[in-house]
Amino acid sequence: MASFRRDHMEGIHAAGTHLSKCRLKFAAAEGAYGTFMGHQSAVVEAAAQGARRDVSRLLESSNNIPIQDLNYAIFQAAKRGHKYILQSLIDAGGTDLNAAMEAAGWSGHTHIVDELMLSGHVHIGRAFLGAMLACRDNMIDHLISIADTDGLESGLRVGASLIWSRMPDEVDFLSRVIDQLVKAGAKTFEDALLSSCNGTAILHLNGHSILQKSKIFDRLVLESSNLTKDFYNSLLLQACVCFLYRMTILEAGDAALVDHCDVSVFIQDPSQGEPQATGASSRLRIESRAEWPLKMMKYLLTQCSVNSECAIEQAVASSTHLGVMLPVLELLVGCDCLAITDPYVVLAFATAFRQTAAIRYLLDIIPKPVNVRPMMEAFKTAASENIGPEGVLFLLHLNFLDDAKATLRAASMVAELEDTTPDLKLWLREEWSKEAYNEGVQTGSSHYLNLMRVIKLGQGRLCIRELPAQLQAAIGYLPLYKDCCKTPGTLLSQRQKGELVEALRHLYRGSRKVSEAEILRADKAKLLFLLGACLPEWSQLPADGDVRTPMSLYNNRI
Repeated sequence: MASFRRDHMEGIHAAGTHLSKCRLKFAAAEGAYGTFMGHQSAVVEAAAQGARRDVSRLLESSNNIPIQDLNYAIFQAAKRGHKYILQSLIDAGGTDLNAAMEAAGWSGHTHIVDELMLSGHVHIGRAFLGAMLACRDNMIDHLISIADTDGLESGLRVGASLIWSRMPDEVDFLSRVIDQLVKAGAKTFEDALLSSCNGTAILHLNGHSILQKSKIFDRLVLESSNLTKDFYNSLLLQACVCFLYRMTILEAGDAALVDHCDVSVFIQDPSQGEPQATGASSRLRIESRAEWPLKMMKYLLTQCSVNSECAIEQAVASSTHLGVMLPVLELLVGCDCLAITDPYVVLAFATAFRQTAAIRYLLDIIPKPVNVRPMMEAFKTAASENIGPEGVLFLLHLNFLDDAKATLRAASMVAELEDTTPDLKLWLREEWSKEAYNEGVQTGSSHYLNLMRVIKLGQGRLCIRELPAQLQAAIGYLPLYKDCCKTPGTLLSQRQKGELVEALRHLYRGSRKVSEAEILRADKAKLLFLLGACLPEWSQLPADGDVRTPMSLYNNRI
């Protein structure tokens, strides 16, 4: 595969993949966790309070603490410096060690950083990020003292990505940190420049101390000894992608994000000696704000020959992270430039970063029949990235190998690979395995028995057994029907299929309209047609994967 698969993945993380949640500094990260969970579990509260005995008791008494609770508890333990609680939570199955690194960096607990580094599965860049956001000199000194060359380069990239969004005192701090990193041996200034121009950094641009920020940027340029034409090409295309992202936000009217990212024109005020922001995005009068970055990008690609492999790959990587991958891919295909890159590597990026529209598009344009080997490499690469399982699960629902049996075998195989993330392994085993199918059948059987008890024995003003058969079926199976209809793609998970097959066995038993063998062989469309035929006409839905995105489909279960 192309060389940018792994190093770009790591670079995106190290250069501040999570900066968007840091606008309110570290509190935003904690708020994101709290919102995601919706509640504070007992183990989280115990970890936050430093109650080591309570944490141990809770871990021993419960074998099914949700992974989100364990991860949030790890976050709290690292934030408050509770080393032994942290270790017990990791031993119990907590996985989000990078969030713990960021928490330790922000809170200044060097002993927590040292403990986490022993695991070998953390990015020191996350600790640099936390320390830089909190302006902790002692933590920066400690991190520089323990970082290897890659760690120092990661710190340089993080510092460069932060400069545009910081306030004056924070810019002074970052300038000193960058000096320290350079003296300690960091020297990949080209990567730092790209990080400084990434979309997340530009998103949070503010006009405070703009001259000082420009001086830091200028230094990175002057220190760079190998700024080739290809590098500037990459920078130009990345700038177009970043402005496409910002224009998309402006068009969406997201006031919360636009507040700090107006497209301002900076002019010099001689009396103040400092640029002043003027004009802003609210006065832009463009038919479609998102059109001009794409037109500029097209001009660069077709008229200026800015179409090297490196530049295209960087643009694709940036668009993936920023969530504007589909229009960039469509433009590259229209300009006959996507062929420069490996489409399977691009698919791996789209899948890892949950770009569902781009995944659909790529599967449509990748030549058929499917080349199984690179397709599986893309699948395994995405499965190893700890960003979230939604993209991989979406790929499974789309039957990415164009063969249901082969796709299910791929799910089973990846579930057993060492590099597959723990969250995804859990999902694959609980939803896509043979055992999941059997559990789905068992769930369907239990549901049918409960439904029969309600129909035959239920008391009250509404006697369900007196209702028409279709209404009885709707009471029992409309939620399952809706859930399966709104699942994306052409392939149901094994658990879903097990529940659906068992429902149809009971609904069609003795009817002679369809045999059990036909039900077992049926695909998603046929199964839903059979269930829909048992329901009232007003309740029937199209089996369309676009009705609900995978994010909402899975986030309410994770």
